Amino acid sequence: YWREGVIWRDQATTLQDSKAAKKADAFFAAGMNVNPYDIANHLERVRLHRDHRNLLEKPATLEELLVWAERVYAMSPHSRGVQLEYVRTLAFFGKKQEAMLFARQMQSKNPESNAIKKLVNDLEQGVY
Repeated sequence: YWREGVIWRDQATTLQDSKAAKKADAFFAAGMNVNPYDIANHLERVRLHRDHRNLLEKPATLEELLVWAERVYAMSPHSRGVQLEYVRTLAFFGKKQEAMLFARQMQSKNPESNAIKKLVNDLEQGVY
């Protein structure tokens, strides 16, 4: 489900195609249902609904996005990818101080991480 979803998501974002975004969302949702413990579909669905809302007829509410992100974080709290998406979703939700605090904690544990440096910079610039 994840691979198909990513293919459709990439088509949707490249072509700005809402039908492709709907298919991507359906694949990610199906993958979440088939294997609720595999975080890949959860993460991609969060990204799709957060970063490409304009392509979805009915994007998830902010509350739904936060619930999804919290669920993924609870399943895999030590995954850097999960942590990064969790922080981005916190900031998108409006919890910018909490997001920055979390990001700074990540940075103190991993000062050489370029992904975390970019995240902190994005938060400082108000990207989310």
